[in-house]
Amino acid sequence: MMAGETFYSQNLGRPYLRQAISDYLSALHGRTIAPERIAATGSGMSGLQIANQLVLSPGDRVVAVTPLWPNISEVPLILGAKVDRVSLSIVDGRWTLDVARLLEALTPDTRMVIINSPNNPTGWMIDDESIKEILAHCRKYGIWVLADEVYERLAYDPAVASAPSFMRHYQDGDRVISVNSFSKAWSMTGWRIGWMVIPEALAQDATKLVEYNFSCIFEPTQRAATKAIREGEAEVAAMRAKLGRTRKLLVEGSRP
Repeated sequence: MMAGETFYSQNLGRPYLRQAISDYLSALHGRTIAPERIAATGSGMSGLQIANQLVLSPGDRVVAVTPLWPNISEVPLILGAKVDRVSLSIVDGRWTLDVARLLEALTPDTRMVIINSPNNPTGWMIDDESIKEILAHCRKYGIWVLADEVYERLAYDPAVASAPSFMRHYQDGDRVISVNSFSKAWSMTGWRIGWMVIPEALAQDATKLVEYNFSCIFEPTQRAATKAIREGEAEVAAMRAKLGRTRKLLVEGSRP
């Protein structure tokens, strides 16, 4: 702020931030995710809003995997779309997605499917094979996938860097939008900053929608986010370890 970085910024984020997110995601998922596909947003929630605005029109059909943080499924309704729900079930004491039932609901008239994994509120986490099945089905019918992956780093296995992600299986031409946030793994809730990974063909439309939603992100926030994502792995590891310990206490304390 003292350097005078308090004016309008670029709609999709400064190049240094988009490059930092690109480098981070490419290393995390073992494949190149170009900065041209990154759109920095004024929060994860802003990313969800813009993702819906990019894809949906009034009357469109959306399928959401539930239970779900209410904000995610309310946005399509605000835009005049209709939302059908496919719920997780409990099998052998674990939350489970019946992939066959989901694919049955993803009919050719479906515009978008919303999947939040790791899931708020259940903690359910999708697996790679399910991602592959869902993507193959959505490619066949031209269905968009909105993947809310804000909790991807909060996996308990220390040998796993992140939860399974649609970004690992993305192919050119896929109709996939991934939304993420600095609020979770980096605890930057009040800074109000997140990002989307979008097909590069949507970048121009995303630029317009950012302009009409929040215009740009305060630049000191972008500097802080860049610092966090480039140098914050020790903090992420510490948070994961802390959550693992509290989870262990809860599980062991709940056993008869």
